[in-house]
Amino acid sequence: MLWGIPFILIGLYMLVGRFFYDAWRRMRTYYGLTSERAIIAYGRSYKSIDLAACQEIRVEKFRDGRGSIAFGAEPAFYSNRGLSGWSGQPMVPTLEGIEDADRVIAMIRRLQKEARATGVD
Repeated sequence: MLWGIPFILIGLYMLVGRFFYDAWRRMRTYYGLTSERAIIAYGRSYKSIDLAACQEIRVEKFRDGRGSIAFGAEPAFYSNRGLSGWSGQPMVPTLEGIEDADRVIAMIRRLQKEARATGVD
């Protein structure tokens, strides 16, 4: 009886719990964009992405105009095996589900070009 409880809990998380966790995590995540960096803040920690040094930016657009912007390549181990979405968190720094993704990516690319032109590291 006790042996089955962990499997039931994991199954419930995979069916519905991950959606509640994802919503809770996104409500507590804030994004910022400066002339040199993209910043992702959540809780008491943050990630800072140097725009001039970022080699790969991937954009996923949704029908409603929202989108996600990922900075960097997903590790091959995860992308080849379909494991990237298991935890509900992206494997690379990502601006998730942002409004007007086209405008934001255009702004990021302009800032990236300016940062590279001025030699800011």
